[in-house]
Amino acid sequence: MLSSTYFPLEHPVLVALNAGNPLYHLAQVFRGILIGGPVAGHLAGVVGLSALMLAILVPLDLRLLRRRVLGD
Repeated sequence: MLSSTYFPLEHPVLVALNAGNPLYHLAQVFRGILIGGPVAGHLAGVVGLSALMLAILVPLDLRLLRRRVLGD
């Protein structure tokens, strides 16, 4: 819903939340490729937000996995 894939979001709060969603930026990249719009800014958003999410979530996941499997 928040990726703005099927319908545009117009509420200011939803638009602000959408800026932090990598799926939104990925959809905008594909739209830009298909209809000839801007791609570079949204592509940087996809890469940056994905890297940020990986940097936060992978250590968290490994910590939880160690706690459950090894009992630490």
